Amino acid sequence: MSADTRVDIFYNEVSSLSASIYVRGNDFADTEGVTLQGTVQGPECHNATTLPATIPLRTVHGADPFLAKAVVPDPCCWSPHLPATYRVRVEIVRKDIVVAVSEHTVGLKSLHTDENSLYLESRRWVLRAAYLSKPNEVNLNAWRKTGLAMYVEEPSEKLCQQASELGILIIGSITNASHDIAARLRELSCWPALAIAVLDPSVQNLAHLSRFAPNLLLAQHIDGESLNQVCPDCALVFADVSKISDLSAISAQSYCPIIATRQVETELNITNRRTACDHLQRDLAPIGDFAGYCV
Repeated sequence: MSADTRVDIFYNEVSSLSASIYVRGNDFADTEGVTLQGTVQGPECHNATTLPATIPLRTVHGADPFLAKAVVPDPCCWSPHLPATYRVRVEIVRKDIVVAVSEHTVGLKSLHTDENSLYLESRRWVLRAAYLSKPNEVNLNAWRKTGLAMYVEEPSEKLCQQASELGILIIGSITNASHDIAARLRELSCWPALAIAVLDPSVQNLAHLSRFAPNLLLAQHIDGESLNQVCPDCALVFADVSKISDLSAISAQSYCPIIATRQVETELNITNRRTACDHLQRDLAPIGDFAGYCV
């Protein structure tokens, strides 16, 4: 499902006790008498039995007039082990008349960074990922069994939907061919499986861009000797170890988690890619313990 540009769906305050899901209105030409309402229903999961509940969205008074909030009790977070989602129904109301209705799927991911590490479900977590060069030929079930995340250039809507249902984490690379990066981030953020968006180092307005995708980790990819090009607001750095002669120096001066990457033969099947990922971690062990490894 594509994003509705009139609303942004995001969440925060996620804990084992509750989570807050927000709906924020955008781009209304005439704001007089406009409010947001609706419901959040879930959790739903294709491979597990759940007890879904329905929680109303309520206007946040004293804040943005186009902000509504639902507090979800005992939330079930989306993860590769349990790809649980919530269905958000949004109604745009003008003077007590519903003028538009849209539905959105939200996955409450508990993935975040802290100093030089990644954390998933409150535990330190090491990312293991592989580049996906031919998305149309991928065996998603085989990929899921390996536990690898997918690093995909401009992931398609179909792939994001399938990965969200199966529990495959996606790292989406946004190329400079995307004329409106903010709009592209908004599209990607609506998919539960999409957790990290990788931008070119030439993109330096990450603090502004994060407004359009509050729950995506924005990263940049380097293949040189210095972090000077990287925006200080990025959450992660992907570093190509085959093009960096002194990775220990890069690691020492990093202010955020580093994902070490290395190109391997494209013909390797998914099982061998998982092995190659472990080999990369082994080879870099004398240098340090990185936040993740991608081949």
